[in-house]
Amino acid sequence: MNLRHWSRPCFTGLTLLCLFSLFAVAEEDEKIAWIEGRFFDVIGTDHRSVSFASVLGENIAELCQRRLKVGSHEFPTRILVTLYTKERSDLRKKHQIQVSSRGQIGLNFRWDESLSFENVCFAFTEAYMMHYARFNYGVGADERLRFWPLSALSSRNYISLRPAQKTNLIRMARASEIPEIESLFSASLTDVTDKGLDLHQGYWVFQALRESGLKKSQLAELLELAIAGVDIADQVSEMLLSADKENQSVLLEEWWQSWLGGYLSQKHEFYDTLSTSSLWIEEMTNFDAYRANGGTLKDLMELWTYRRDEALRLILNARCEIIRLRIEQVNPAYFNATLSLGALYETILEAENKHEFISSVLFFLNDWEDTKRLHSRVDKLTAECRE
Repeated sequence: MNLRHWSRPCFTGLTLLCLFSLFAVAEEDEKIAWIEGRFFDVIGTDHRSVSFASVLGENIAELCQRRLKVGSHEFPTRILVTLYTKERSDLRKKHQIQVSSRGQIGLNFRWDESLSFENVCFAFTEAYMMHYARFNYGVGADERLRFWPLSALSSRNYISLRPAQKTNLIRMARASEIPEIESLFSASLTDVTDKGLDLHQGYWVFQALRESGLKKSQLAELLELAIAGVDIADQVSEMLLSADKENQSVLLEEWWQSWLGGYLSQKHEFYDTLSTSSLWIEEMTNFDAYRANGGTLKDLMELWTYRRDEALRLILNARCEIIRLRIEQVNPAYFNATLSLGALYETILEAENKHEFISSVLFFLNDWEDTKRLHSRVDKLTAECRE
């Protein structure tokens, strides 16, 4: 991940337009910060916001890839994200997505206090899925994209970072009228307002399909069809219900109302699995992208040596924020390791004495190794019980 000022070897028309807009609203002493990621290029005048948005965007791209396994993610271009921290008269919504004549996706944020974290997660997911749809299904596919897969993935991405919010989603669903399943399957992004749908209702569609006994390959197929613009009511009926064509619509609605009503009546607790938490912590300690863009860093112990490097400090600040957001969801067995990793990064950013850093590294490594040993024992016992 490489932090740059406004200069860059090559500019597209969309990039130039965003740069000119930023220059128009920037103060004279403000510099343009630029971070290149794998899927998003983020620019803005507030360096910390640019770093946070870059880490969050790449995280959301990875979450989307885990669900979208049919098509390709090897995009020829990255999505250009612009953070406008000053007033811009033509940016009336909290976020705006534009597609250039050459097919490049641009995501513009009105980056102020009115922009919620959920709004940001939804916008990044929307931009990524539009990019994915156009790349895999051709020009205009972003306009055919169905509502429910975007709603599902954006909500899942948001909850993965703010797990406590799942309780709020359940509370809101309990207080709302359950929409008809066929209206959810048929809704596109453009008619969501007309049908009175909120941005979370596709999440329940995904949960119902996921817990209905479908194979992972079948769920992936249904997601892909909806992204390509297909109403999947017939496919779901064939996979889950009898072949009675005359009563297919009624049976589908009965299945939907029964599942959602039953799910919402249950008591729920939400934590990651041991494996999910382990993989996430490994991601939070991985600095391959920093090395790939010129950073010299062999292992965690060398973080102290390069603690003054501005690009590294931006990455650490962003990761501290991600850890604060995610810590409620992490598996309880990995809670101490997560907490000590966050403390380690804060120590690098704030401490003056190296012995504080060494102590923080040792605390993290001890917590990490203790939990990995526990995780290994649990996996072994689980395997023995299945034999």
